[in-house]
Amino acid sequence: MYSKSRVSGFSNLSTLLQGRLSQHHLLQIHAQIICHGAHQNDLIATRLIGHYPLPIALRVFDQLQTPNIFPFNAIIRISSDGKDKSSLAISFFKRLKQQSLLPNDFTFSFLLKACLNCGIPLYVKQVHTQITKSGFLTDSAVCNGLLVSYAKGVKDLVLALKVFDEMPEKSSVYSWTCLIDGYAKSGLSEKALRLFLQMVQRNVIPDNATMVSVLSACAKLDVVVRKHGLSDTSTELYRACSFHLIFAYLIKHFRKNKQTSENFRKNKKT
Repeated sequence: MYSKSRVSGFSNLSTLLQGRLSQHHLLQIHAQIICHGAHQNDLIATRLIGHYPLPIALRVFDQLQTPNIFPFNAIIRISSDGKDKSSLAISFFKRLKQQSLLPNDFTFSFLLKACLNCGIPLYVKQVHTQITKSGFLTDSAVCNGLLVSYAKGVKDLVLALKVFDEMPEKSSVYSWTCLIDGYAKSGLSEKALRLFLQMVQRNVIPDNATMVSVLSACAKLDVVVRKHGLSDTSTELYRACSFHLIFAYLIKHFRKNKQTSENFRKNKKT
């Protein structure tokens, strides 16, 4: 066990690692950490890892004898940034499982970012399995990450829709937009527009990214209807979405302008 004075010293060193640091200042703090024998402290190691590029971060991690979940998360996070590092993120996840550590929502969010960047279906399915086993399918942030990995990372819209349908919370405009965009880019305009109608009916206010995807789907469907004379259902869907598109825009900008006006009046009074 560490003495109270030593724990206090570790806390001070940990505080020094907060925020942005110059390379010179970081090296000075790191030297103090080694001199005080604080390099085995999980919090300090986690913050050091966050300041260094991957090769040095790995050396910091390897000095830990029994790392807890936080240094693991830090390494997985910086391994998730590039396509060529995704396999490293997966391997560190396997290591933490071997050490009987329990992953948390941050672990899975970082892993899913790695899956998104690498676009390897096997990795996404493996992480999906672990999310299910760990009981994180009720976590909205993790579910959103899984949906994005399927829709954008590996372009598997069938599994993306399955994840979406099973999500307990569907209030995130990002989730809707991700799936709508996937359908629109895959030429599945009718599916994109039907999903958009559901979104509006649930009173989820679309953002600019949603509108770009919906407009693209509308344009493609209109071209198909004009060229091939599709059924009245497709034509009605196009007309309905055109109406809802305008309606949704008006709602969004009305609320935004109303809030801006209210803030202006409040500032004027003060």
